[in-house]
Amino acid sequence: MNHLRYVSLLFVALAGCHYGPDIAPVSGRISLDGRPLDLAEVSFEPREGRASHALTEKDGHYELHYTRDSMGGLVGSHTVRIKSLTELTGPNGRSIVRPQMVPARYNTKTELHAEVERGKQNEFDFDLKSDKK
Repeated sequence: MNHLRYVSLLFVALAGCHYGPDIAPVSGRISLDGRPLDLAEVSFEPREGRASHALTEKDGHYELHYTRDSMGGLVGSHTVRIKSLTELTGPNGRSIVRPQMVPARYNTKTELHAEVERGKQNEFDFDLKSDKK
């Protein structure tokens, strides 16, 4: 009887195990014309599955979030999109609108790609260049 109970408990425990998506830590720095890019949205979009996102800090540093509670990006090939925030809230609570600082070749028409690898801290730094007029 004890043996049967043990097997039943083991089966229940194994049935409750859930293996989530294969994600790995991803971070790096974003700069524009050699200067850290603050308040930029960074997206890593895999061919299939959920994209990961981050917002850069004052020094241009970012760390991807897969979900609110899970850091990183899916293992595999990604299209990377970077854009500056265009709507901000000022110190007085008013909305501030600024032009997009990042050229389209890094966001809507991106040329950026990255390969997220299993079992390592993936570091991707991007030094973006403005469109020269």
